[in-house]
Amino acid sequence: MGTVRNTAAMVLLALALAMLGAGAASAGGRMALVIGNSAYRNAGTLPNTLNDAEAMAALFRKIGFDSVDVRRNVDVVEFKRAVRDFLVAADNADVAVVYYSGHGMEVDGTNYLIPVDAQLGSDYDAEDEAISLERIIQAVQPARHLRLIILDACRDNPFPRTSKHLEASRDIVKGLAPIDPGGADTLIAYAAKAGSVSFDGTGKNSPFTSALVKYLAEPGLDIRLALGRVRDDVLAQTGNRQEPFYYGSLGGSLVSLVPAPQPVTTEPPLTADVVMLREYEVAERVGTQQAWESFLKLHPSGFYSDLAREQLRKLVAAEPAVEPSKTTAALDVPPVGAPAPQPATASVATNPAAPGPRETCRAEEEELARLRANPTAEDVARFARELSCDALRPQVQRLAESLGVDLAPVPPPQQAASLEPAPSPVRRIDACKTETEQLVQLRAHLSRDDVQRFAHSFTCEELRPQINRLLESFGIGPVEVVRSARAASPPSAAQSAPGASIQMADDQPATAKKEDQRLACTRDQQTLVRLRSNPDPQSVARFVQQLQCEKLRPQAARLLESVGE
Repeated sequence: MGTVRNTAAMVLLALALAMLGAGAASAGGRMALVIGNSAYRNAGTLPNTLNDAEAMAALFRKIGFDSVDVRRNVDVVEFKRAVRDFLVAADNADVAVVYYSGHGMEVDGTNYLIPVDAQLGSDYDAEDEAISLERIIQAVQPARHLRLIILDACRDNPFPRTSKHLEASRDIVKGLAPIDPGGADTLIAYAAKAGSVSFDGTGKNSPFTSALVKYLAEPGLDIRLALGRVRDDVLAQTGNRQEPFYYGSLGGSLVSLVPAPQPVTTEPPLTADVVMLREYEVAERVGTQQAWESFLKLHPSGFYSDLAREQLRKLVAAEPAVEPSKTTAALDVPPVGAPAPQPATASVATNPAAPGPRETCRAEEEELARLRANPTAEDVARFARELSCDALRPQVQRLAESLGVDLAPVPPPQQAASLEPAPSPVRRIDACKTETEQLVQLRAHLSRDDVQRFAHSFTCEELRPQINRLLESFGIGPVEVVRSARAASPPSAAQSAPGASIQMADDQPATAKKEDQRLACTRDQQTLVRLRSNPDPQSVARFVQQLQCEKLRPQAARLLESVGE
């Protein structure tokens, strides 16, 4: 029964150790074990070792170590457990550091760290009563990048005066013996070189630990250079009586306990010319008379001021020079989309509040400024259709092109002899709303014939691009092709079959040429969209040379200018 219980206990212990190891393996980071032994039971007390251990533990916490395990005045059993626990915790860590402050000794070439309860009656007892340095080296080996052991343990050993030598060939000397770590990326730092002793010093900490605290935490400082500065500092403190030394080697890359700070990049201060250029670009985007006047108030002189005056002169010249008189205002042709004019018997004088062309342009100029602040394709298209001030039409055209909106050409004014009243804006809005709903239903239940019928009968021009794309998905030409085919001949039973209207349209060379031009514009528009998202000077220049759709040429030219070509 006892054997079964012992076996079960061993299995549970193995599982626990495996779980600890798995947790540590996934943790990574930087780990430290700090041991300070002062209150020796069979030797004199060391005054500064606990202070040194606390100082190093505080240093490791300050520089962001993930785990700092501090042990004070450990006996031989606790010492061995601490080393075993650290072996598990450091598995797969990036950096593993062990710092020890206390008594150490060499016996026949082997270095030992001495617990506080050690009873060294002879040098033979060292293997049982002390911890070999090889055991510490094994504990740091699982770390991946840096394995560092720091020993402030070269103090004068009190045990040789009382221990009995069992063999003449075995010897106990001062300090520690030279050591070969035996593994890559491993350093072992002694407070004093082999065969010599270190000093407690007169302050709170030993000279060696004081120098470690001073240099190890310097950001970006390579560990080898830091230990070199520690050496120089200790030599200066002790009048060249104590020289620290380290054993082992690292690779050619920089290794530091604290990463170097990232360089802070600061943008150069803006010059007056750069500020003026940016404000000029803002005024140009707004494009109104008030915008240019505001720019000239801020910048009355200079190259960009001269350009602004020229822009302002063009805007002023484009406005009507003289406001139409009341006697001739009644003869003005209303803008497209405006209500029908009143009969000739209704004098303009009866409506003195009616705005003249100058007031209309000013109101539409303000509306355009608001629209530039938050433009959408739908609002720009609507504004272009309802625009009355011809002086603003080039600006509206550029704004539409920047959004990829293809504005229909402005229809010519109606002849005076035409008696057909202009369509009511309210009626046009209602028609667009109704036909938009029909288009949504049509998309939900796609039918080639239904799409052709809808393309022939719709009246809301805002829907033309969407209907053309829908027709294209069926391999049908644009709205003009469908309507021309229907107008040429009433649909018969044979013509109502799928593809009949297209066959009729294909017989018309002019229509086919127009369809080729539309497809070319579609391809060029898609290429232009891709180039805008990732502009490359050579690709943009090549696109401008090969451009087939002439209506896209202003947009392509501006894109070429923006990439510096």
